[in-house]
Amino acid sequence: MKAYFGEIDLNFLELPVINGYPGKFNEQGRQYFLNTVNSVKGVGVLKPIIVRENVVMVGGARVRAAKYLGLKTLPAIIFSKIPKPNLHKIKSYDELLKKSRLSRLIVTDKIVVHK
Repeated sequence: MKAYFGEIDLNFLELPVINGYPGKFNEQGRQYFLNTVNSVKGVGVLKPIIVRENVVMVGGARVRAAKYLGLKTLPAIIFSKIPKPNLHKIKSYDELLKKSRLSRLIVTDKIVVHK
């Protein structure tokens, strides 16, 4: 699996439906969603979402906020077995951390974990 960086079309993303995702059933979650919408509207998306193939692993709130605001693309780190010629291929772990704006990123076969 290779890592790529670039703008990804929101129409091609799968956003897993998780019971009780932020904003789904509680006031605190709805407020989090509104804060995310206001942040994306005000300063844009500062950290790229993280995607495996076309499934959003990290950044679901940013995807929902972007769709709500009518955005078409978002910056993303994409892990894929299929080459992505229209995106920048990430060549090292240091570059991956720099592009993701994270201090640590662990990628396994099952999940992407960030800190």
